[in-house]
Amino acid sequence: MTNWFDEEIRASLEQEEQQAPVQDINKMKEALSSLGFDVSSINISAVEKNLEDNIGKRACVKSNIVVASNILIKTNYNLYHISQVVLPKGYIGVIGGVKDGKYTIDFDANLPVQASDVIEGYDGSELTYPLDNFELADNEVQIL
Repeated sequence: MTNWFDEEIRASLEQEEQQAPVQDINKMKEALSSLGFDVSSINISAVEKNLEDNIGKRACVKSNIVVASNILIKTNYNLYHISQVVLPKGYIGVIGGVKDGKYTIDFDANLPVQASDVIEGYDGSELTYPLDNFELADNEVQIL
């Protein structure tokens, strides 16, 4: 479960990513024309990636990502209120599919919950959050 703030950040990152190639193209044309090259007949367009080509490949998470926030974890001994669970940078999974323009990455993970993220119920136990798969955008992973 993600909150609206996380969604706004992801939307702005995706928007910045879509705008970046246009700026790079203009800079490249300016640099070529400043060197005396005729760029009037040059047509540069962005190439769309085929995400399905990467199914079955390993992928590494580029930055820390909050996969769950404001959740309850119940064990046999206690009930814990957790502020967030983080998928750490560098974690490796396998791309299992593509859904809505995002990779579905299969993880075999029991993510550790930091003591500082436990809001209520902390009793010194080491808590983990099981993660089977998670959807990540192309700019959030690095294909290995």
